[in-house]
Amino acid sequence: MSTVIAEEKSFDPDEESRQQRIASRPPLAQCFNLHDFESVAKQVMKKTAWGYYSSGADDEITLRENHSAYHKIWFRPRVLVDVEEVDSSTSMLGSKCSVPFYVTATALGKLGDPEGEVVLTRAAGRHGVIQMIPTLSSCSFDEIVDAKKGDQVQWLQLYVNKDREITKRIVQHAEKRGCKGLFITVDAPQLGRREKGIPLVLYILIVSPNAKLHRHPCQI
Repeated sequence: MSTVIAEEKSFDPDEESRQQRIASRPPLAQCFNLHDFESVAKQVMKKTAWGYYSSGADDEITLRENHSAYHKIWFRPRVLVDVEEVDSSTSMLGSKCSVPFYVTATALGKLGDPEGEVVLTRAAGRHGVIQMIPTLSSCSFDEIVDAKKGDQVQWLQLYVNKDREITKRIVQHAEKRGCKGLFITVDAPQLGRREKGIPLVLYILIVSPNAKLHRHPCQI
């Protein structure tokens, strides 16, 4: 007789539908721009995860203003120049990169992919893009750094801890592991209420109370 207790799972029509959408999602090569990626993500991610990724704080005024400001940025075309060979490479903070943008720091990467932020690390390294490591990552800091290849460039996003010694250890450890840039978040003395993300917080507190974000090793 088996001593393993079978776990009964109730049928969830929303999850069944989501799995069907995952199975029928378009191949990566058919996603041509950010709007395509966002559309697919909205269809295949869990509602709580999408609520966290897509939301802003409170009434989302800043989110809307950021979206509006982004659409006011125009490229200035250069005319009567040789464009037979176009080079998009540049340098940021003294580090060379293949394109003039970087992978910024966002928390809870495993909500989007089971492997979390290391997926971004591998992709960034493959294409010569700089990655900023978030303080509140779902992979540990060292896991993300260990996933880089060669002289791949990484930066660190930092929340300053009340205990300055903890902050000091975090910065020293990041420097020791080869981080080339430090970005300090200064506009979050009080976190805004992400109303779309409240179901996710309740899930963590009620269903999975032992769940926690990975802390930097120097915070332990």
